[in-house]
Amino acid sequence: RVSASEAVLGAAASRRLEYTQRFGAGFGVEERASLCRAHLRGLTWCAHYYFHGCADWRWHFGYHYAPFAIDLAAECAAATASPKSAPGRTTPPWAADGPLSPLQALTAVLPPVSAALLPESYRPLVSSDSPL
Repeated sequence: RVSASEAVLGAAASRRLEYTQRFGAGFGVEERASLCRAHLRGLTWCAHYYFHGCADWRWHFGYHYAPFAIDLAAECAAATASPKSAPGRTTPPWAADGPLSPLQALTAVLPPVSAALLPESYRPLVSSDSPL
């Protein structure tokens, strides 16, 4: 039979292993906090979207995986315990930019081999030596 303290230690080790497998060996405490803050910002973005419209057309969640709920809870607790002294824990205002135009959107997603589908002036923007 496993004791409660052994189960907690086992869960923490499992989370560390999962983060290492998903994000690499250098994924530590600060990276986990950054992941949690980004995820919470994404939840804020979704709530704003459904209740007020799109908050920021250019915002994106920069990770492929979400954090564990226990880590989100810890980040929330840390932010509410000392909101003024926690650098990076405040939410900056959303960007006021509007949506991309259809041609800008195509430029963002088309691979270079499909440059011929764009107007001549946009073609250099999808090349491998593009300034973007």
